[in-house]
Amino acid sequence: MGKLLTTGCSFVWGDELDGYDNNPPTHWDKTFTYKLADTLGLEPVIIAECGNSNHKIYRDLIDYLTDPENDDPEMIFVSWSAFKRHELFEIKEKDFEERQKIKRFQHMTQYSPERFHWLNKENKEITELFINLVWNYETPMMHLLTQMKALQALCDAKGIKIMQTHFHYRMGFAIQEMHKHQLNDPTYYGKFSTYVKKTIMEHLRWENSLGFRVWEGCDELSRDHTDAQQKDWHDMYYLSRNTEGCKILEYMHPCENTHTVYADQIANITKKLGWKFS
Repeated sequence: MGKLLTTGCSFVWGDELDGYDNNPPTHWDKTFTYKLADTLGLEPVIIAECGNSNHKIYRDLIDYLTDPENDDPEMIFVSWSAFKRHELFEIKEKDFEERQKIKRFQHMTQYSPERFHWLNKENKEITELFINLVWNYETPMMHLLTQMKALQALCDAKGIKIMQTHFHYRMGFAIQEMHKHQLNDPTYYGKFSTYVKKTIMEHLRWENSLGFRVWEGCDELSRDHTDAQQKDWHDMYYLSRNTEGCKILEYMHPCENTHTVYADQIANITKKLGWKFS
């Protein structure tokens, strides 16, 4: 049986689903990965972790695909995480790993503006200053587009079917904001925004830029987050808010019904693409 490999952050891992906090977790069959794998007749493999930055998502996937002990999956589904998430190499005290909710691997602390307090004291102040004064959405967007194109090329070379998307409408909204800068000042901002749009709409295939193609189905780019939806694709957060029987759980994660609807959406795309699985 071929494998379905999924990766991303807590939305893919299945945070807050019934059984997620058991030791070991017992929620796996409620995730969209397991539901989709059952529909496609594949074996589910989840390598997502809660709080993952896109750097870690990319590294984990490359590590999996280059490990000679792993067989190549038939299909990969990547749900990219928030632009504002980062990682930093740090040495921690021995009991830190037990206290840390967002687990660390290879000593790489996953952090964001809401999680500066997890950094070592000597790193916290300078990192917070850098993020507040220098950081922007454009830089991680450039890095992510490179990673997305690299994965598409790698999977094409290895004969692996791949889909890529983002986990939350805020990422589509950020792309819209970048485009607005071009409309307001094309001389200053145009080269960047043109590159982003060309990469998403021309270099990445439709199934490898799901949710990023915000120019489709949008007559005007506004600040309404619903406009950050691609006309033929909806992210899990949007589905949780706008689908009957679905909801967002206490700590802002999708419920099981959302996972079911999401799995069906992906399965329908595989049919549209004519994908067959052994």
